[in-house]
Amino acid sequence: MNKRNKLNTIFIIVAAAAIVLACSGGGDQLAEANKRVDDANKKIEEVNALITKTEAQNQILFGANIQTVAQLNYYKDRMRGTAKDIVDSYEKANSTLKEVSKIFDDASRLNVSDKYKEYVKLKSDEFAKRAEAADIRKGNAQAFIEIDSPRTMTQK
Repeated sequence: MNKRNKLNTIFIIVAAAAIVLACSGGGDQLAEANKRVDDANKKIEEVNALITKTEAQNQILFGANIQTVAQLNYYKDRMRGTAKDIVDSYEKANSTLKEVSKIFDDASRLNVSDKYKEYVKLKSDEFAKRAEAADIRKGNAQAFIEIDSPRTMTQK
C-alpha cells in the first residue's frame, strides 16, 4: 500500500468515525430520556405507597357512624391529628406527582422517536391529572378539620 492509499484509508476511517459520532447524538438523548423515566418510576413507587397508606387512613376517618353533635365533637377531637396527617400526605403526593409529570414532560422534549415522545407526553398528562386528584382528595380531610356541625359536614 502506498502512502497515498494509507492517507485515504485513514481519512475514510476518521470521516466514518465523525459520522458515527454525529449520528449517535440521538442515542445519548434516548439514554437520557430512559434515565429520566427510571427516576420518575422510582418516585411513582414512593407516591403510590404514600397514597395507599393515606387512602386507608381516609377510609378510617370517614368510616365512623356519627349521629349527634356530641359524637361529632368527640370524634373530631380524637381524629384531628389523623386528618392533619391525611392533608399533609395528600399535599406531598400532589407535589411528587407534579414533579413526576414534569420529568415525563422534560423527557418528551428530548431528541427521541415520535412514539417515545408521545408515550412520555401521555404519561406527563396522566400524572398531572393524578396530582389534581390528590389535591381534591386532600379537601375531604381539610373539610373534616373545618366542620363544626353535621349540617356543615354534609354541605362540605
